Amino acid sequence: MVRGWAAPIRAELRTRWVGEPGSFFTAWVRAPYVSMPAVQTMINFANHPAGNSAKPEKFADNSVIAELEKSGFIDRLYKQ
Repeated sequence: MVRGWAAPIRAELRTRWVGEPGSFFTAWVRAPYVSMPAVQTMINFANHPAGNSAKPEKFADNSVIAELEKSGFIDRLYKQ
């Protein structure tokens, strides 16, 4: 019984995950850098006295992604 009503849902999900226009994959970025303004927003919402003076760079490090991108690894990854 579950297979009967779930089949169209599974088919829709399968279609969306293969990368049609407007699917989930179009939302992914090639190099997933952490957004420092987003980190700052999370710090601002933190209920901690030290949050007022905290800098986003203390919590997020984009150097690894930058190094992977500089080395050409990310480009090679997407070429396959």
